[in-house]
Amino acid sequence: MKKLFETNDPIEAGLMESLLSSEDIAYIKKGDEANVLRGVLPPNDTLIAFYVGEEDYEGAEILIQSLRMDP
Repeated sequence: MKKLFETNDPIEAGLMESLLSSEDIAYIKKGDEANVLRGVLPPNDTLIAFYVGEEDYEGAEILIQSLRMDP
């Protein structure tokens, strides 16, 4: 598994989860359980990270980059 994406924004994490699911890319999401501590802990301590398999990494990264380029 390789780390694909990291955010401390739960809305952005939800968007990423939906995007990966819609493309049938298997992923593991870590850090979401710290959601209740947001605002208490520093932002970097409540990061949500997405991991994908080696075989899906390149395609998932291209998908993310294409979204960032859209106006």
